[in-house]
Amino acid sequence: MAAALTVLLTNVTHGRKTIKYGIALSGNYTQAVINTNTGELLSFNSASNPKFLPYAYWGLKGPDSIRIPNGAAPDGLNAETWPAADNLHRLLRFMTGVDTELAAGAYTANQITDSANFFIEAVGNVTD
Repeated sequence: MAAALTVLLTNVTHGRKTIKYGIALSGNYTQAVINTNTGELLSFNSASNPKFLPYAYWGLKGPDSIRIPNGAAPDGLNAETWPAADNLHRLLRFMTGVDTELAAGAYTANQITDSANFFIEAVGNVTD
């Protein structure tokens, strides 16, 4: 199931843009398959923007990099992103240990509740 993104903050400095997204988890975790749209899909241009912040969307190139702050993943998991089928999507991958991906299946109640504090930052050029 796709993770729902919400634009929390945008920052533009010297031609570079950073967008901070909140991530809401629900349903089941789907393990990532690199270079496809199979897994927990982050769809940047489908993110809700309830504050109508400027610069909240990406052009065809998409962001250059994704930052996930240490300790940001829900309920003690580690998180990383993998390339998806195109530049405007990334796959969110949760790890339970070194090189051990979270098993496919329902998220626990703690993981869903704790995802209220989960965020990532996408960085790229303003025109991309």
